[in-house]
Amino acid sequence: MKMLSKKLILVSVLALSTGCASTTITNPGEQKDSLSIADLPSDVLALAKRARPDLKFESADMDIRNGIQYYDVEGTNAQGEEIELDIMQDGQSWKIIEIQRDLEFAEVPENVKAVYDAHVSAKPARIIESDQDNGMIVYEFYVLNAKATKQEKHEIMLEDGQAKYLDEEWKH
Repeated sequence: MKMLSKKLILVSVLALSTGCASTTITNPGEQKDSLSIADLPSDVLALAKRARPDLKFESADMDIRNGIQYYDVEGTNAQGEEIELDIMQDGQSWKIIEIQRDLEFAEVPENVKAVYDAHVSAKPARIIESDQDNGMIVYEFYVLNAKATKQEKHEIMLEDGQAKYLDEEWKH
């Protein structure tokens, strides 16, 4: 057992020192790898650059969920704002399924705030604006429970100027 631990530590140190991508197994059949921008498939990076030429892309993750490959490509704009493009394999090509950024509550549209306040009494710890790249935006509000031990997620969809609280998590 002691020898196995030493081997695992050695392999981990070697992987980190050689710049290998890290892999995390989240659930059976699911996988998440951290990648450098240089390791992205060229067509994925080209799609990201066409969609957001204003961004300097800095990091990426590759996920496999339910047998479908996804890339999360992260970058910053000229104002230093971090933006993430979620790109999904669609047959032999790729498509952007959402563009995300963090927001402060003051930046959330008033009608979305009103719906949030009608359903949730706690102040959000984090807010993500998730542009679905089709005219619809889903606002993700993360709230700590009373003991601050677990986060709850609340989502509000904004489409055609109408805000609606979602009872179930939004699926792409």
